[in-house]
Amino acid sequence: MKTTNEIEKQLERKADAYLEQKAKEIVAIRKDIERFLGIHENAFIHCIQEYHGYCNAAEADKRNYVSYHASHVMQNKLVDELAENFKEKLVKKYTKELLTKLDIFE
Repeated sequence: MKTTNEIEKQLERKADAYLEQKAKEIVAIRKDIERFLGIHENAFIHCIQEYHGYCNAAEADKRNYVSYHASHVMQNKLVDELAENFKEKLVKKYTKELLTKLDIFE
C-alpha cells in the first residue's frame, strides 16, 4: 500500500506535468506567431522582468526592465511561474478529486 507521502508526491508530479504541458502550449502559440511573421524560431525572446517598473518607466528607460532569453529558457520560466501561482492549488484539487473517488468520508 502506498503511503500518503507517496500519494502526495504523485499528485505533485501530476500537477507538474499539467503545468509543463500548459507552458508548452504557450510556447507553441509564440512559435506560431514567429512562423507567421517569418521570424527565426531560435531567436532570443524579450521578457519584461518587473512589469510595474516597466509601465512607469519613460520610453527610453523601458529596456532596463527587459531581459532576453533563449526559447527553452522561456519555457522553463513559464513552468516556474505557473507553478508559483497554481501548483499548490492543483495538488489540492487533485487531492479532493482522489478523496471523492475513494469515497471514504461518507
